[in-house]
Amino acid sequence: MRFVLDNGFLKVGMFLIFFLVSAFFVSATNECPGSQYCTYEGAGSTNYQCTADSYTACNDNQKCVATQAVPGTTYCFPTGLPAGVSSGGPCYRYACQDCPAGYVGSGTSCVPKPPDDCNDGGVTCVNPTSKCCLVSGNYDCYQCCANSDCGSAGCGSWGSNYCSGSGSGSSVKRDRTCTNPACNSGSCAANSYTDTQIVQECGTDSCGAYGSDYCSGSGGDNTNKVHSRDCTTISCSSATCSSETNSEVAVVQDCGDTSSSSTLTCTGSVLTNTSIVTHRGCSSASCYTNPVNTTTTTDCAALPSTDSDGSFSAFEVGGVVEDYLSCSAGACTLASYADSCAGTVLTEYGVDGASHKSQTYDCQNNETAYCNATGGYFRDEWRCSGAPGFCNNGAVDTHIGTNVDGDQWDEECGDSVCRLVNGMKDSMILPEDNGAACSDGVDNDCDGLVDCVDPDCAGLAGAGGTCCQDASVDCVQAECVDEQCVANVCSYSPRPVCDGSDCADGFFCDALGSCVDADSDQTVCTTCVSGEWAYGNESAGFGGYIPTGREGPECCGNNVDENFVTIPAPRSGCCNAPTDCIDELGMCRVGHEDDAALCTDGIDNDCDGVVDSADESCYGDVSGIVWDGDNIALGYVVSGAVINGKPPGLPAGLEVSAVSDGDGDYLISHAFVGTYQFRASEPKVFEDSVVTVTVLSDQVVSQDFYLYREPSCDENCLDANGYCNFNCNGTSFPSGESCEFSHKDCWGRTADSTISFVEGEVRTVYQCCEGPVWTEAAPKAKVTASTKNMYDYKRLVTLNGRKVWMHVLVWSSE
Repeated sequence: MRFVLDNGFLKVGMFLIFFLVSAFFVSATNECPGSQYCTYEGAGSTNYQCTADSYTACNDNQKCVATQAVPGTTYCFPTGLPAGVSSGGPCYRYACQDCPAGYVGSGTSCVPKPPDDCNDGGVTCVNPTSKCCLVSGNYDCYQCCANSDCGSAGCGSWGSNYCSGSGSGSSVKRDRTCTNPACNSGSCAANSYTDTQIVQECGTDSCGAYGSDYCSGSGGDNTNKVHSRDCTTISCSSATCSSETNSEVAVVQDCGDTSSSSTLTCTGSVLTNTSIVTHRGCSSASCYTNPVNTTTTTDCAALPSTDSDGSFSAFEVGGVVEDYLSCSAGACTLASYADSCAGTVLTEYGVDGASHKSQTYDCQNNETAYCNATGGYFRDEWRCSGAPGFCNNGAVDTHIGTNVDGDQWDEECGDSVCRLVNGMKDSMILPEDNGAACSDGVDNDCDGLVDCVDPDCAGLAGAGGTCCQDASVDCVQAECVDEQCVANVCSYSPRPVCDGSDCADGFFCDALGSCVDADSDQTVCTTCVSGEWAYGNESAGFGGYIPTGREGPECCGNNVDENFVTIPAPRSGCCNAPTDCIDELGMCRVGHEDDAALCTDGIDNDCDGVVDSADESCYGDVSGIVWDGDNIALGYVVSGAVINGKPPGLPAGLEVSAVSDGDGDYLISHAFVGTYQFRASEPKVFEDSVVTVTVLSDQVVSQDFYLYREPSCDENCLDANGYCNFNCNGTSFPSGESCEFSHKDCWGRTADSTISFVEGEVRTVYQCCEGPVWTEAAPKAKVTASTKNMYDYKRLVTLNGRKVWMHVLVWSSE
C-alpha cells in the first residue's frame, strides 16, 4: 500500500513514510521489453521481431515463415506481416524455411528456381560481380542485388528544436536528414528525405467549467448576474511551450440599470408629482427588480406669495408680487401685481401668506424742510415714478423760507428762535459748552433748548447733577454701578452681587461693589459660579506637586481641569484630574503607583499612607518556560534553572528569583515594577541567558527563556550544533553581516532544510535559515501503476497540529 497526501489539505514540506504492496505482471505488448529491439532481415521483408541479436536473413533457397513464440520469450507484433501470416492469436516469430528442390524463396513463398545461368533465361550479366535475380517475376542483372556499394540506410543528427506554430495546437519539433540508398537500373540512388520528430505537444487552448453564479462588483443596483471560469492559453516561443491561465467572466443575465420617471398632474389647485424609481441589480446571485413609488402633492393655492422688493413698506423700491392661484397643465399658475403710481400716490403691493394685499402711500410724506449753507429754507420735493413704481426725490426742491429781518437768514433756519433782530445773525449766538452755561436756566445758543435739555451739555455738570441725553454713556462710569439717565440728569445705584456686566470675563461684583474673580472670594465662588471653596494647588500643573504660594482656599471648578476630589474621605481638595487623590498634607497626588518612576519618587502617589517600595501596587509577577534552545524543535525544556532579576540603582531587598520545575515552568512573585534585565542560568550544562522584561503593576507578565550549551549565534543564524536559532534574528556581527531569519518554523532545522506552505494552487518555499523565499505551482498528488484494481481509503488525521487527509491506496494484479 502507499500513503499519499491530498494536496488540498496538507501543505507541502511535511514528512510521511510511503509503503507499497503490489504484485506486477508483464503481458504481451507491441513494444520490445528491456534492451531488446525489433529486427527482421528476411529477404524483401519489412517485418520485425524483438530480439537481442540480429536475425539471419533467409538465403535464396529459403522462404520467410511465421512460427509460434518460444516459451518464455516475448516478441512484438510486426507493423506489416508477410502474406498469409495472421496478426491475431499468440505472439509469432519469423524464421527461414528451406524451399523444395528446384524452388527459391520469395518472401513467404517458394517460386520455381530460374536457370542456373541468366544466359539460360536469355539474360547476360555484363558485370561479373552482378548476379541474376528474380525481380517482379522477371530475371535481370542488377549491381545492387548483391555486393553493392550504394551504402546503407541511415540518418544524421537531430537539428535544433523549433516551434510549429505559435498558438493553440502548436508543438515543439526537430528535424534530421536521412538517406535510403537504392539501386535503379544498375545505378545507386541516395533517396534522401527529412525525418521530423515531435519533441513536445504544447496542447490546445482550453477552459474549465464555469463556477457558481455571483453578482458583479459588490452587488446592489446596476450590477449583473455573472459566473467565471479559468481558461488556459497555449503558446510556443523560442522552441518552448508555455501556458497562461486567466479568469474569464461571462454575464449570465443582464439585470439592467436602475431607472426613474415622474408624472405631474393637476387636481383642482393641487399639483401631484408621482415618481417611480425602479431599482435593478443583483443580490445573492439573482437579478431583482424593485420599483419604489413616491408621491408628493403641492396645493398651489396655499403656496406663499413672493414680493421682489422684500417688504410691504418698501415704498422707495419698485417691486412685483407673484400670487400663486391654481394648478394647470402640470404646473402651478400665478398672477403678478406690480407697484404703480397715480400722481404722487404709490400703490404698494405686498404678500399676505398665500395671497396678496395692497395699500396707497403719498410719496410727499417723505418730503422734509431743510436749511442750506446760506440760511435758505427749502422743501425737499418727492414724486412717484417708474414701472414698477416707487417714491423718489427727483423733483426740484422749493424755497419756502421767510427773511423778515433782512439779514439773509431765513426765519425758519433759526432767526426767529431768540434773535429776531435786524442785523443780528446766528453766528453771534453764544455756545453752551461749560458748566456755568448748562446750569444758568438760559438758552445761550438760541436753539430752543435750555441747560441739560440741550445736547451740547451732555456730560457737563448741571444744576441737578451731570447732564445726559437719555443715555447712561454720558454719565460717570464705575464698576459694579448701574448708571441711568433720568430727565437729562445722571442717576447712580449699586449693582447686585454676581452681576458681571461691568466686569471682565470671569469676574463678578462682590458685596463691596468691586469686580473680583472666583478664586479670591468665597461668595463669588459658591454663589456666582457654583464652585467648591477648597484647598488646592492645581495651578502647579498636573498633580500639583510644586508649591506655588497659592495653597490656601480657592475656587475649584471655575477653570478647565479643576476637579473637586474627596479621595480618601474625609480629605478634600482641588486637583487637575478626577482620578487624583489627597495626601495627608492636603496635596493633590496622581492617584496611583504603578510604574518605576512613581514607585521611586519618595511620594505617596496613591494616598494610601504607604510610599514607594512599601506599597504593594509597585509589584507584579513574571512567569514562563525555560527551553532547551539546542532542541527547541523537539520541545525539550530545562528544569532546575535559576531565574532572577533586580531593578538597577535601587536598594537591596528588591531582588527576586525562582527555579524552573520539571516541565520548565517558573513563577517569580512580587517583582518590582519597571523595565530591567532578568537572568536565567543553569551552569552545569547551559550558558546564561539575559532578557529585558517589563514588570507591570498587579499583573502576570509572560517571558520564556532559551538556554544553549555553547554560544549559539553565528552569521548564518546557526547555533553551535548547526541548527537554525530564531534568537539570532537581527543580531549584527563584526564582519558587517547580520542574521535575518526567513521563517520562525525553521527554528531547530539545518541550513539545507526547506519548509513550504500551500495556499490554493501556489506553494511558498522558505530556505532555512535566511532564505531565499520563492513561489511555485503547488504539486498535485497522483498515483500511476499497471494495475487491475485500486482502492482509496481516506481518513482525517492531525499532523503537526494541522488537520490533513491521509489516503491509503491498495492495488493488486488479481
